[in-house]
Amino acid sequence: MEEKKILENNMQEPVTQPGQMQQPMQPEQMQQPMQPGQMQQPMQPGQMQQPVQPGQMPPGQLQPQTWQPAPPPPYVFPMPKKHENLLTFQRNFPFFGIACAVYALFYTFCLYQNFSGIAMPVLAVGTLVFGYVCLKKVGVPMKKDVWFYAVAITLLGINLCITKDTFLIFFDYAAMLLLLVSGFLHLCCNDEKWDFSAYLTGIVLSLILPIKNLLNPFFDGNAYWKTRRETKGGKGFYIFIGVICGLPLLILVLALLGSADFVFKKFLEAIFIFDFDNGPEGSLFVMLLGSFFVSYAFLSFLFSHEADTPPSKHKKYETVIAITINAMLSVFYLIFSVIQIVYLFLGKFSLPEQYTYAEYAKEGFYQLLAVCIINLVLVLICVTFFEESKALKIMLAVITGCTYIMIASSALRMKMYVEAYELTYLRLNVFWMLLVLTFFFTGILAYIFSKKKFSLFRYAMVVITVLYIGYAFARPETIIASYNLREEELAQWKGIDAYYLSDFSSDAYPIFREVCEREGNEEFAEYFMEEVLKDRSRYARLFEEYEDMDFRTFNFSLYNAFR
Repeated sequence: MEEKKILENNMQEPVTQPGQMQQPMQPEQMQQPMQPGQMQQPMQPGQMQQPVQPGQMPPGQLQPQTWQPAPPPPYVFPMPKKHENLLTFQRNFPFFGIACAVYALFYTFCLYQNFSGIAMPVLAVGTLVFGYVCLKKVGVPMKKDVWFYAVAITLLGINLCITKDTFLIFFDYAAMLLLLVSGFLHLCCNDEKWDFSAYLTGIVLSLILPIKNLLNPFFDGNAYWKTRRETKGGKGFYIFIGVICGLPLLILVLALLGSADFVFKKFLEAIFIFDFDNGPEGSLFVMLLGSFFVSYAFLSFLFSHEADTPPSKHKKYETVIAITINAMLSVFYLIFSVIQIVYLFLGKFSLPEQYTYAEYAKEGFYQLLAVCIINLVLVLICVTFFEESKALKIMLAVITGCTYIMIASSALRMKMYVEAYELTYLRLNVFWMLLVLTFFFTGILAYIFSKKKFSLFRYAMVVITVLYIGYAFARPETIIASYNLREEELAQWKGIDAYYLSDFSSDAYPIFREVCEREGNEEFAEYFMEEVLKDRSRYARLFEEYEDMDFRTFNFSLYNAFR
């Protein structure tokens, strides 16, 4: 009797007739407790709940048509951050399209027929502001070390307006481009675990792959305005297409009309500040339109995170191979280093018999420089593709130490060559390159013994950037002119090649003027004025640029040379 009572109290399911489908209970029935022994009555057809509309069936409920449990809603996977950034970029097409158009106008205004004017630092700062606004719109956070990129790019922009050295101008632009690309990659990509090869791959991809996105303004604009027409309607996309197509035609027509009528040309120059006589027609249009499409394509590539790839796991080879190679080289490197220390460093730099300064210094330098570069590649390969080993680290440290001695030997040989045959631009660049190699191998030593926690690429980028900015602001042509025209050299002066002096830019002209005005240098002053400056196209071109300077093209080097 007691077992029967327990069974009745624990009964939960109602008893149904054979073949009869059990009906779900109403909430009111669920709240009323069942008495012991009381059987739940099946629901009448009139008590049936109303059918649930499609798409409103909660998971687990029975569908009225099939009386089967409704399938659970599909699981929505969280969108990766890189896809989210790209969608944000595309959905805000009007903002980024207008931003790129404004930047293209600003870029053309600063750079058109002006590669070394006072507008260059303004362009550098404006580019940084443009990048910051675009990154902030997408939601990319700023990192603490981004200030280094901003300061370096600004300093390079300042250097452009205080020099007319074509070598420095070219490398200033190259350095600004590389810093800008690497800075954007650092902000938009997860580069914490990137190695040296991953950084180089990312930079190369950032310079090449945006080409395939050059037409993205049309694709993104079409998708945006198509969606907008479906919701709100509007003709904005057609207006945008009309502006894009009509602007180059307008510029071309204005250039032709300016060339056809002198008064109209002066009117255009007063409005646009551009001289339409300089350069071919359409160059302004190419720069304006090109800067728009390139900036938009680069942003589209950047926010797609195509360069944000995890560092590849290189196959690690047997360490014995690397140890054997480095051991063979180390033996002869040590012998060579001992010879350099005993003979060259401690022998008061005496030359071997039947050797001139040119033969000994010049030939030895280029060969040692090649060996230093080989050692650099060898060490990078060993630390990347071979397993870590204490013996290998010792061998690489020996190779690096011998490379230091080779760098010192190269510098000493070049110093001997300069003392005999004067200083040139190439020889001064050699000293700078040897200094860079010295710091680079110091970073390699830190990388070898830091268990690869040391970022070699960032170290190399900082070192090369700082050394180059210092070299650029030191004015290489001023250093060369000051060294070659020093007092003891002029005392034995018998005539300097006019073409050699005429190759200098306006950076060195203050030194020439100072030497000409110095007492006792009348012969050199006469030679310089008659042979160097007379009928020299470079001097005439620089002087013409000085006379045509305005608030965009003002250059401090020209001003100091011809004031």
